[in-house]
Amino acid sequence: MPGIMVWLTCERCDYQANVSPGSSMRVFDNVADYMRANRLRKKPSLAENERIHQLVVYSVYQCPECAQIYETKESTAHDQSGHVDVRQGRIRCPRCHTRGRKLSDIGESKLRCPNCRHTLSVHEMGVWD
Repeated sequence: MPGIMVWLTCERCDYQANVSPGSSMRVFDNVADYMRANRLRKKPSLAENERIHQLVVYSVYQCPECAQIYETKESTAHDQSGHVDVRQGRIRCPRCHTRGRKLSDIGESKLRCPNCRHTLSVHEMGVWD
């Protein structure tokens, strides 16, 4: 599933943000390549010399308390033997640590400005793969 590039703006206070929800698939020849690309220090429970398929999902969250908008990613990798490595990004707000609300359809969501709480305008700028 390709991702979209979205520009969020507030007409009241000039707040602006760019977010890019979506997903991508990556393939690695072995664990060493997977670890290097993902900057991992500890070896995951994947087979050493097997091809690894990784699905990375980028999601956008908004904090219900302070209205902070932030992105996170979840990664699921598996080897040919069936071993799986799952990595979850932060789902708590980086500003106030409240559990964020995942925005499933950013174009249909009523997003509040983190600065003034006015409704944000959503502008789709393009797609990525």
